Amino acid sequence: MSQPATNEQEEQSSPTAGRKKIGVVIAFAVILALLGLLAWGLRKVQAGPRESGMAPDFTITGFDGRTVTLSTGLHKFVPKN
Repeated sequence: MSQPATNEQEEQSSPTAGRKKIGVVIAFAVILALLGLLAWGLRKVQAGPRESGMAPDFTITGFDGRTVTLSTGLHKFVPKN
């Protein structure tokens, strides 16, 4: 036969229930954050590329140590696949 729950047993189950509630809240918050990032990304994609204007100038260093600047390559043919 089952015995009625004592105060000690009720106190031990209470933190477990609290942890479950916190876990559900955290999971819900993570899901909302991911949905927010998805919405932000979709909005940004819908904006599309810039219609006019030049790309901002930048400099990059290759693995061989050479430095290449975007402005130095202006008006040069660059093949694309």
